[in-house]
Amino acid sequence: MIIQGSDGSAQLELSEPEGLLKPDGREYYRVTLRDEGLVASMKVYAFVPTAESLDRFLRAIAENWRGWSDEKRWSSLEGEFRLACTHDGLGHIRFEATLDSPVGWFVSSRVTVAAGDLDHIAIEAARFFKVD
Repeated sequence: MIIQGSDGSAQLELSEPEGLLKPDGREYYRVTLRDEGLVASMKVYAFVPTAESLDRFLRAIAENWRGWSDEKRWSSLEGEFRLACTHDGLGHIRFEATLDSPVGWFVSSRVTVAAGDLDHIAIEAARFFKVD
């Protein structure tokens, strides 16, 4: 699943959904950020003990496509992957994606999308995280 910036430069990719099917408690997926020559990637633990899964967070963003005040935030259980979303009031949503490695590196990138793309993003996230 790829969230492509509307200007074509920055990209947030979720991959390796097969990691979500591990039965031994080591569920994961991979997050990759690409932005003007930067490529950073890491595995993210997928276990979410609360109702605030990433696909539900993205669905809530899509349902509020007309805008909101402040910043909407989401974080993986261990905090290695975070999103902060803002709406500019003009139909654009900025995803500030952060990867924070336990071995000491930190990367952040902004991916801006049109509000009209949010439904597609939410649907793709639901497909990605669906584990049968």
